[in-house]
Amino acid sequence: LDCPVSAGSRGLQAFLTGIDDEKRQAHRELLFSVDEAAVKKAAEQLKHQLEQSVALGRAVLGPKETSKWTKTNDWSLFDLLQQ
Repeated sequence: LDCPVSAGSRGLQAFLTGIDDEKRQAHRELLFSVDEAAVKKAAEQLKHQLEQSVALGRAVLGPKETSKWTKTNDWSLFDLLQQ
């Protein structure tokens, strides 16, 4: 966040992300304005959300069939190219 950045790198980053020096500085100032109480409050809110949420996700593991996998009913296989 506060390391030196060359002008070329700064320009490339602005081009790729659309984040110019003004936006980066505003974000930096917001980060540094956070106090301990705000961090603890955010952590508690996140903890509460994670406890209330249903775990849901998707993982792409590799080839659909291989002799190295043990077949169980715990996994659902989906061919993402067919969806």
